[in-house]
Amino acid sequence: TPDKIAVHTPSSGFAEGYLFAFLRASSAFNRILGPFFGFDQLWSPDGSKIIVSATNRGCRTPEITIVDASGKFLSNPEIRTIAEKCAWHTVKIVYCAIPRDLDAQDVWPDQYLRGEINTADQLVRIDLDAQKKDEILNEGSFDMTNLLITKDQKILFFVNRTDGTRWRVSIQ
Repeated sequence: TPDKIAVHTPSSGFAEGYLFAFLRASSAFNRILGPFFGFDQLWSPDGSKIIVSATNRGCRTPEITIVDASGKFLSNPEIRTIAEKCAWHTVKIVYCAIPRDLDAQDVWPDQYLRGEINTADQLVRIDLDAQKKDEILNEGSFDMTNLLITKDQKILFFVNRTDGTRWRVSIQ
């Protein structure tokens, strides 16, 4: 927002991560979230909500939750993925790429971010109000990242990490 600047620590399953807010008007520096292992975050376009991804203490099983801008828990859509694989459509609708198989031995998000592992994802639409998930795409072996929704909200673009190609999916 115009008055708030968010600052977060780098993501690692081996280290606890935090999210802080610096308020320009008061020069206050406050902790919003943390400590969480494997922590990452993705703000909604209006700055009112945050997709938070974290792992358990053993660096395994990434999962997302939704919190408000103050860090208050809003919902747990029971999605095993990382924030980097999601995109806000509106403050009520989120699209996420979910790995079909997660190896229990992989260290999240470290091995993924270093490019040591790739995923084969399905794309889902999550209605946060209705707590409903709809499958959009579940074919191919796309490792989806950099999800981007067009302004008219009809097409979703993503990059397939395995070969760097850009793809598009109609979401109407």
